[in-house]
Parts: sequence; C-alpha cells; structure tokens
Amino acid sequence: MLFGIRLMILLAIMGGAIAYIADKLGSKIGKKRLTVFSLRPHDTSVLLTVLSGVLISLCSVLILAVSSNSARTALFGMEKLQNEIRTLQADRETALKEYESLQDTLRSKNEEIAALDKKIRDADAARLKSEESLQAARNGLEAARIQYETTQGELVAAQSEV
Repeated sequence: MLFGIRLMILLAIMGGAIAYIADKLGSKIGKKRLTVFSLRPHDTSVLLTVLSGVLISLCSVLILAVSSNSARTALFGMEKLQNEIRTLQADRETALKEYESLQDTLRSKNEEIAALDKKIRDADAARLKSEESLQAARNGLEAARIQYETTQGELVAAQSEV
C-alpha cells in the first residue's frame, strides 16, 4: 500500500516537473520565435508541448515497468495471462464435470449401501425371529421329553403293578 502511494507521488512530481520544463521551454521558443522542421513558431511551441506530454506518458510507463512486477506483467505479458486464464478455465470446467460425475457415482453408491443396509436389517430381524422360534421349539421339545420320561416312568410303574 505504501509503495503504491509513493509511486503515485513520484509520478505526479515527475509529470509536473516535465510539464513545467516543457512550458518554460515552449515559452522561450515562442518568445525567440524559433522554428523546428520549418514550422511556424506557434506550431513549434505546440509540437514541443505535445512531445512533453508524450515524454510524461513514456516516463510514467517506464517508471511503472521498472518499479512494479505486476505493472510490467500487465503492460507486456497480457496475452500470456489471457492464455493462462483460458487454460485454467478449461481445466476448471473439466474438474467441475469430473466432480459432478463423482457426485453422481457417490449418490448411487450411497443408495446401494442404504438398500444393502435394509437387507441386512431385514435378514437380522428374520434371524432373530428364527432364533426365537428355534428356542421355543427347543423348549417345547424339552417339555415333551420331560412329559415322555414322566409318562414312560408311569407306564413302567403301571406295568410292574400289573
């Protein structure tokens, strides 16, 4: 931030100094009625003023190019930056499409997992029900065996009485 402020102040001072020198030089040329390239004195003064404006612009650009890497890139490397931006945007689009595709795959896999989880829960519930039925059958078998042994004992006792 401070660098930018100093740079703007330097450019303003330099531009003002060049304009002041050009104005004084133009006044002297106008008063002495000097000519350049066979121009009238007034036209020579205007030419000098225009050239000083060009000099101010060139010096400003030169100072910016020398002092700031960003300005140098903006002035001389814009085409390269634009090509890089296009390439990066194409890469971004490709990555977004791949991301969306992977999101779809993830959704379908999550649906498959949910379906398999439901099957597992259903199978587990059926297993628990079967285990309960098996336990009830074992209990019934044990009761029947006890009943059988009791009846067998009674039968043997009845036969021995007869």
